[in-house]
Amino acid sequence: MFTALTCQPDGTILTLIRDDCSLTPALAPGVNWLTIVNPDSVEAADHFLEEIRSSSSAVCSLQMNYGDRSNQYKVFGFSANDIISVIISLEQILQQVDNIHAGSDMERQNSGSKPEDIQLKDLARLNNELVDLQHQLQQSDNDLKHKQNTLERIFRASPDILIVTNLKTQQIVLQNREIDVLRDPSTDNLSSILTAEIHPDDHPKVKIYLDKLESLINGDISEIEFRIHDSENNWFWFFRRDTVFSVNPDGSAREILSLFQDITEKQNARQILYQMSTRDALTNLYNRVYFNQELERLQDSRLYPISILVADVDGLKPINDAFGHAAGDILIQRAGEVLRKTFRNEDVVARFGGDEFGVILAKTSADDMPNILARLNTYLDEYNSDMTQTEIRLSIGFATADKGDQLGQILREADVRMYAEKTERKLYGY
Repeated sequence: MFTALTCQPDGTILTLIRDDCSLTPALAPGVNWLTIVNPDSVEAADHFLEEIRSSSSAVCSLQMNYGDRSNQYKVFGFSANDIISVIISLEQILQQVDNIHAGSDMERQNSGSKPEDIQLKDLARLNNELVDLQHQLQQSDNDLKHKQNTLERIFRASPDILIVTNLKTQQIVLQNREIDVLRDPSTDNLSSILTAEIHPDDHPKVKIYLDKLESLINGDISEIEFRIHDSENNWFWFFRRDTVFSVNPDGSAREILSLFQDITEKQNARQILYQMSTRDALTNLYNRVYFNQELERLQDSRLYPISILVADVDGLKPINDAFGHAAGDILIQRAGEVLRKTFRNEDVVARFGGDEFGVILAKTSADDMPNILARLNTYLDEYNSDMTQTEIRLSIGFATADKGDQLGQILREADVRMYAEKTERKLYGY
């Protein structure tokens, strides 16, 4: 004959403890029970909740509407910290109490008891039932309080930064610690903090990410990596993971739980590993793997015409034979330095291995190549003018592509021309 529940101060249901009345289908956890209060009773319901918050207990009568039913209910409530327990009594119980007060001739005749005895007996039964319910509610409140305390200890002890934010206002509701690198951690608006501190290159993806949070539903997880700078303009990498923390009555996300991890060291290590995988250890130029990746990336780019130059160090074997491989390595390193000095920062200068190098020159036509070769020869002449160093001689071949499907072909053409020049130089003793 009762519905018993625990709820938040705003009426959002946390737990149904007893559910033996027709209202139960409308009182699911997560729903605000005030949604079934008749509009004429809303003011009384608000006053009821306010009275519980101020005096720890209250009782009132409310008109409830559910489906095609509309009845008057007696509502009892009391508070345990920030959790409110509500007992909704059906009208039939009130009617039963009225019947008790009116007396029951049949029961008096069968029992021979006085009306007062029947009243006391039934009222005692009802009172005992209410006491039992209050005990159940108190136990439920204690369990919820224990769970809350446990979650709060976990929340505070987490090594990660945890922030609960109101999705609509972006106001911080709960936070276990500050993001140390932020300039102004005192503000309570998470969106304004991050927008001001995020790396300009990361702004577009962060904006798209934050917009998508509005459609996040229970069980969804969203993740992103971005950079934040501190007051000294040092950049730090952060990983952010978001999930729904609480919902509105319609099931949409109300609050978001955000986890932040400082992954600067991890990103730096990742960058070192990436550099090791794409750089030649001897010359610190790009390696053949990176060179091929760039060719693939440029296939559908708008950077045409693209020219490819292939160069080979002449005379490396005699130097290795006469002076050892260490001397040969020095010659390769110095050839790499000349090539790096010759070409633009945006050009991809790579060592293929051994004594062979390759260069990708975006937005460079065949007509541009004579000037580039002249610049390369100038730097070679400057280097070779120092008679104390071993002379660097390079055999060179190049080719130009006007569209993506030619890149593989012109690499082979450049290679063929380089070997043709090398053969010719050997023939004439260069």
